[in-house]
Amino acid sequence: MAYTIELPDNSLSLLPSEEYFFIVHNGLKEKIKLQDYQKIYQITGLYDQVVSLLKYKTPEVLSNLLTKELKKAAFTISQLTILELGAGNGIAGELLKHSGVENIYGVDIIKEAYEAMRRERPNVYKQYFVEDFSMISSETSKALNKINFNCLFCSSALSHISPPAFSYAFDLMNSHAWIVVNLWTTSGFEKGTGALIKQMQAEKTLKIIKQHNYQHRLTVGGEPIMCTGIVAQKF
Repeated sequence: MAYTIELPDNSLSLLPSEEYFFIVHNGLKEKIKLQDYQKIYQITGLYDQVVSLLKYKTPEVLSNLLTKELKKAAFTISQLTILELGAGNGIAGELLKHSGVENIYGVDIIKEAYEAMRRERPNVYKQYFVEDFSMISSETSKALNKINFNCLFCSSALSHISPPAFSYAFDLMNSHAWIVVNLWTTSGFEKGTGALIKQMQAEKTLKIIKQHNYQHRLTVGGEPIMCTGIVAQKF
């Protein structure tokens, strides 16, 4: 399918949940919400093209943060066995693979994400689960509990992941496992899973090793969105 992408008038000020773009195909113009992942993942290459236009940096930033902290701890990246939450079409997993991670397991609630990964990045994950961790199937739970995870990685999906789902993934991790996530800089710790991470920190079940503020991406109107990248460890 040949198409072009158009962004809306850059004078618009939209919430992330309201953002949209257009694809133009055979003279027809279709409006697609930026967070309509089911629709976006059905069109080969569309997700990558859109996030490239918006200068999306989070997978690269988080991967680099993790690599630097591993070096400080004299931990070899090939020793990691990663569970990637909200793995999508594998854009972050591919970066981790290229950095030297050999064992990456993906999970996403959206089956179209899995299908896009199979089309576009079929060699990234050892296994990929289409599951909601807040109501996980017994079959998947048994499979995951057999894996010796020492890293939980979540690039840009934390606001879509419920506290129970994150807690389940966190409980799968070994003691001293690496936890790598990003949150909105202005409000990330105030609600939802961000608030749970703050609670974990207060209860000393999680220790934040590194925080780094950076530009996550641009809005469709061209304004910067700031996030905080976090590397932590489970205790």
